[in-house]
Amino acid sequence: MFLTMIVEADKNDAASLVRDLTALNLNTIFVTCSNGDDAMEYLTSTEKEMDVFFINTKLPTISGYELAGKIRNHKKYAYTPIVFLAGDNVNRLQTFQKYHCYDVIESPSYENIIIEKVSFLLHSVDARKKAWEKKKTVKFSAREGDVFVDVSNIIALEVVGKDCMVYTTNKTYLLPRKTMYETLGDIDEPYLVRCHKSFAVNVLHMTGLTKKRRNLWEVIYDREDYEVKCLVGGAYYDSVMKYYEKLIDSNRAVENT
Repeated sequence: MFLTMIVEADKNDAASLVRDLTALNLNTIFVTCSNGDDAMEYLTSTEKEMDVFFINTKLPTISGYELAGKIRNHKKYAYTPIVFLAGDNVNRLQTFQKYHCYDVIESPSYENIIIEKVSFLLHSVDARKKAWEKKKTVKFSAREGDVFVDVSNIIALEVVGKDCMVYTTNKTYLLPRKTMYETLGDIDEPYLVRCHKSFAVNVLHMTGLTKKRRNLWEVIYDREDYEVKCLVGGAYYDSVMKYYEKLIDSNRAVENT
């Protein structure tokens, strides 16, 4: 299940959009707001985290672009997909560069265009959420004693000397005299992939790679507050990308039916 926020002043257009998105038969919950102020109030008062935003650029009180800027200022929404619903004559390049949006739908009527333009996006989000929901825990013999860790919270592993570091979303564990091979076997998670002789990355936390030099990349995480540096070596690049593309493309066949 994932959460979709729709910010649309026209109630009929909002209802039509919900109807079109519901036709994709995905397990999603819709949160609708009629203006940017209400949207920001909801986002700052709830512990729930939105997975996708649909924002009309013409809103009362503040514009859809201003709202998108406010949303981007929250670290947890730095990379969350935003789809703008706009009129004609939109400077698409400038909009993409400034707000890092997924798409701009330039039409006063969104029926059919929604299916065509965002089906792949929503199916990809759905696949990612389903992978997260298959949670399991693993027991580690860490330096401080036995600990149980939610596998979905592991973002990376690193070999340091004869020890293995387990980096999670909220804590780091040192596993004395533990190899990368043994640790990966204990976790047994297909999306936790060896990416370097010293690193493994949880692809579910990855949004891309940035090239450092020839045959060396650094992982871009789904949250900016992860300070763990994780490198991808040339020998492991294809393997990492295979799992990453498998994750985001897992429902591509559905889109084409």
